[in-house]
Amino acid sequence: ADARVEALHAAAEKSAADAAALEERVRVLELAARVAEQEQRLRALEVRAAALEQPRGGARAQASSAPAHSAAAEEKDAGPTDTHESVEEEVVCTGCDGCEVVAWVSEILVSRRAGPAALVRVPPDYYEWTLEQRRERLQAHTIHHLCKTIVMENVKAPKDAPIVERFIMVILQYSSKLDTERLHRFIRSTRGLSRKQVNFRLCSAETSKELTGYGHNAVTPIGCTQALPVIVSAHVTKLEPAYLFLGGGHVDVKLKLRIDAIAKAVDGSCTFADVCFPTDTEEGSG
Repeated sequence: ADARVEALHAAAEKSAADAAALEERVRVLELAARVAEQEQRLRALEVRAAALEQPRGGARAQASSAPAHSAAAEEKDAGPTDTHESVEEEVVCTGCDGCEVVAWVSEILVSRRAGPAALVRVPPDYYEWTLEQRRERLQAHTIHHLCKTIVMENVKAPKDAPIVERFIMVILQYSSKLDTERLHRFIRSTRGLSRKQVNFRLCSAETSKELTGYGHNAVTPIGCTQALPVIVSAHVTKLEPAYLFLGGGHVDVKLKLRIDAIAKAVDGSCTFADVCFPTDTEEGSG
């Protein structure tokens, strides 16, 4: 009996030690995750600071007839190119409004090998136009190539939950509409959450800017203040030719990006999912 009691005591002590070790490992992993998140944010801020320090103008800029920025030519199969500026190589700033942000986004795209891509300037009244007028200005093949990025918050998540669990970015076409029920089903299935734990709502403009660093109608999933998970509407995979237009980090600049380069270009994890209703509405901006 004494031997059995001693064995039980030993087993209990081992279980306690194992539990303590497991708790310590969880604590270390959580700390490592927070450190990695902060390091990623610091790297993004360092790249942005470097972009802001780039000198304006130069001989190459003077030789360019492009409206904003110029570099190597785009691949021909990526769609119309005569008004687009490639970011596959160095981008030279001409001192235009928003050029710092363009240089910042361009540098990130180059570093992530997400080219060929293009940054296209649009007029200040761009968002007063119909989708067809915007398509014509960007020389996109269809209005369905025009997309936007929105930031959403899971209002059911604890306020102290990690940012990447509370917030997501969704890329969808202007000609479609987000189906929140499909989005919620996708989130529940991929994160193992219940219905009571998931309810994503569109963030306020203030929260969106705080998380991304970009204002209304300028949001892009590239070079954000926080690297959020990105969900891309599966409808964009059907686009022909295979590219889309997004916000370029400045309200007057739009980014043209190949579909197969989205995952490389964005800051956070990237998943394609069926989360939208296909429609032909001309409503919406972002």
